[in-house]
Amino acid sequence: MFMPMAAEDVVVGIFRQIKQHNKAKLTADRETLHKIFYDIKIKYPEIMSVFTFREREQFPESSQLDQALSNLDAAGLISRQNFTPRYYSFEDPLERSYNKFSKKILSDAGIYEEQLDRIAAQIELVACGKA
Repeated sequence: MFMPMAAEDVVVGIFRQIKQHNKAKLTADRETLHKIFYDIKIKYPEIMSVFTFREREQFPESSQLDQALSNLDAAGLISRQNFTPRYYSFEDPLERSYNKFSKKILSDAGIYEEQLDRIAAQIELVACGKA
């Protein structure tokens, strides 16, 4: 059965690659995340095709990114830590979810781990702490 690619699949794939790089957490700062995902959308429009951004206010915003982060948090794939600074930590089910669902969906859409790895490295430069 064909499963269409969703924003959650792309985010799971990217976050899985970040976790593979031994990074344990990612900033939960909304502005930072939206800006970096917007930059990635400009650089990799085919991979980020499920994301739209509206350029209002102070930074580009994506409702798909907000919803994907909320869904991954609700599913236990990431968890938002409300310490200062706020961050998301990557949970063990992230890897299982990627392997069971997102990997094939992304592959069927022509998106491969090497591409996700390049995106993950770009995000790490901006949004990952020293974890």
